[in-house]
Amino acid sequence: MKERARGCRPEDSGEHLGISGEAAKRAEGRKDNWGTEEDETGPSTMPLFRSSKYRHVFCDAPKPNIPNTHPPVWTSFSLFDPKQACHTGFRLSTVTGDQQYIKASGKYFSVALFGGGGRLYVGRHDRPGRFVPGATPTLHGHAGAILDFDWNPYDDSMIATASEDCTVKIWSIPEDWEPIDERGANKPGADISESLVDLVGHGKKVNLLRFHPSASNVVASSSSDYTVKIWDIETSAELSTFDEMHDLCQDIIWDYKGDNYATACKDKAVRLVDARNAKITGQIKQAHDGVKGVKVVYMGESGKILTTGHSRASGREVKIWDTKNLSAPLHVEKIDTAAGVANAD
Repeated sequence: MKERARGCRPEDSGEHLGISGEAAKRAEGRKDNWGTEEDETGPSTMPLFRSSKYRHVFCDAPKPNIPNTHPPVWTSFSLFDPKQACHTGFRLSTVTGDQQYIKASGKYFSVALFGGGGRLYVGRHDRPGRFVPGATPTLHGHAGAILDFDWNPYDDSMIATASEDCTVKIWSIPEDWEPIDERGANKPGADISESLVDLVGHGKKVNLLRFHPSASNVVASSSSDYTVKIWDIETSAELSTFDEMHDLCQDIIWDYKGDNYATACKDKAVRLVDARNAKITGQIKQAHDGVKGVKVVYMGESGKILTTGHSRASGREVKIWDTKNLSAPLHVEKIDTAAGVANAD
């Protein structure tokens, strides 16, 4: 046997397996190339999978850190320190759908709560603390569960809610609204139960709401009756109704100026609609091949839209489309094979 190189282990040379050093190197090379498209022996017949960079990554829940003063005093630093500004104690609504489950204005945030009467918690950003069911003031007034809600971009205290009871309600949050005090404790007070405006017109439950981006008194709603209605909340009037959808609306989004809006439906179609006359101005008959939900967003004033969905093989993907030519996407970007719906917003 030839003399082994100094410092070399038997495993490195392959002598422990009874093979020569050259054969061991070739075996090691094949091991390094395993799973790639080809190695020294030719193209691999093994299926290739895109590995996730986030495997085995875990998140630790934030721990509230109450100031060491008696009583605790929240300073401007502690209010906005993510390790300290925690809102806890919620029993969230179990209603599922295509809506967003938490939204915020410049002053408040809101989440739908579990239980009857369509309850919504409205909290102040600068008042972190613990919510106490049955004691902390909430907003309620619907006869069914709240399915979606949206804040008015021109009024931080105005919120619209959509419900299973087929109505849309507009609410104003009082200026002195403070369900949690400055120490982070529950503060007893009256609930908000009287809405400013009730918008009645849908024949089935209302699923999605979107305030107009440039008109402070206009809101769009979509329903399980396969319609989209545009409302003037100052007069409680229905401005237009779009009824050319053939399945449940999964997303609705205004364009940059609010002249048009886009809908994504369960029939896999994305439709661009003129907001004034409720006529289709463009349509993608099958935005994505998968069966899961499709989301859509306008890309500013670029004349393009972005959609997210799933491929036929259940891979998540993003597509960019030119609104002047919707026959084929400008670009397709594959993401991963996760099951969750990617939100375009």
